[in-house]
Amino acid sequence: MNKLFLSILTIFTIQGCVLKETSDYYKFKYILSTKITDFKEPTEKLVLQMNDKLLAIGPRIIDKYLYVTDFMNIKNLNTTSELGLFLSSEVKSNIAKFYGYKVKELEYMKYFKLDDTGSKLLSRVTTDILNDFEKTYTLVGTYVIKKRQVILYLKLIEMKSGVVISTTSESIEITDEILEMEKNYNRNTLRPHVVL
Repeated sequence: MNKLFLSILTIFTIQGCVLKETSDYYKFKYILSTKITDFKEPTEKLVLQMNDKLLAIGPRIIDKYLYVTDFMNIKNLNTTSELGLFLSSEVKSNIAKFYGYKVKELEYMKYFKLDDTGSKLLSRVTTDILNDFEKTYTLVGTYVIKKRQVILYLKLIEMKSGVVISTTSESIEITDEILEMEKNYNRNTLRPHVVL
């Protein structure tokens, strides 16, 4: 009788451990990677995927600037995160390295708005800004953070007409480093949604 009781107790104990292990499995499914995040390769790919378009605009911007916005999280366009500033810096560096263009920063919320159809150039801006933007282009970067990846988007926009010339996208595996950079944002960059 004792052997039967011990056998049954052992079976339930082992069965309980197995059930516990499989029922908690989902908790370990999305553990973040703690490796160093490779930002260089995806940002280079973003730029090089629009190589033909960037080379084609070269003669038109020889005495002008190619503007680059800070990357903005599509879910929070009111603030610039450390991640957005860093991604923007990587893209600017790649533009200078591969094409030698003069690059200038541009505040996303000051000149663009986002609606259901995507980024739009604000139509009513001052005359000097229009003169500065005439015959030049902007690279507008956005990103979205998902459970296992960050998806990066880059658009080349003709500033005078607001026409999107080219778009590219890349993804980066999510890491704890990325989430930390996303948490660190500049509170001074809060900008209201105002159409000028």
